[in-house]
Amino acid sequence: MIDGRSVGIVIPCHNEADGLRALLPKRPAEVDELIVVDNNSTDGTAEVARRFGARIVTERVPGYGSALQAGMRAVAADIVVTMDGDGQYDITDVPRLVRIFLSQKLDV
Repeated sequence: MIDGRSVGIVIPCHNEADGLRALLPKRPAEVDELIVVDNNSTDGTAEVARRFGARIVTERVPGYGSALQAGMRAVAADIVVTMDGDGQYDITDVPRLVRIFLSQKLDV
């Protein structure tokens, strides 16, 4: 929670078990909801995500867009951050970026 608002992260994934192993242990305490969308993974992505406390949403329609839409339908947080499961974005930046988002009164 940041400034009284819940924060959720949606991570669409297809075979991102290795990336999630590096990314999810760094989950900031301010993140209230973590959703990993398993998009037909065969490498244990869902199991890895579950071990780190993520809620798993399964999306069978292939493609990043389908997985992202499924995650957005499932998330309940006030503020939603999306990121990739391969570790290209630093999850520890989420609280700082959300605070900027709120201080600038942005909506997207």
